[in-house]
Amino acid sequence: NDIMHYAKYLDWFAEARSDLMKKLGLPFEQLEANGIIMPIIKIEVAYTAGAKVGEVLDCVTEIRDILHNRFEYFYSIRMDPDKDSEIISGKTVHVFASVGGKTTKLPSEMETLIRGKWGTTLE
Repeated sequence: NDIMHYAKYLDWFAEARSDLMKKLGLPFEQLEANGIIMPIIKIEVAYTAGAKVGEVLDCVTEIRDILHNRFEYFYSIRMDPDKDSEIISGKTVHVFASVGGKTTKLPSEMETLIRGKWGTTLE
């Protein structure tokens, strides 16, 4: 069977999150150096179609919601970035927490940076 295993898409979501944060100027390593981690508290995935192993796919990632201690990413995996060919859509919800695991508010300077670029779609 050449169809990609459904769990592989979660790896793509993780990679897309990391790329987006780097493009925003807030790589996860920088957040952790400032004592902030972003554990996932909820994942939603809708599978419209499967992709075959080896196919080139495009993952568009957006930040659509930032609350005091929460952050939501939205994902669209497509067969062709120039067409309406979405095969997987999803969302992950994260909380901001200290490295020790206690829920915390995002530091104001980081919130300002993210909000300044919020709503921008990055691929």
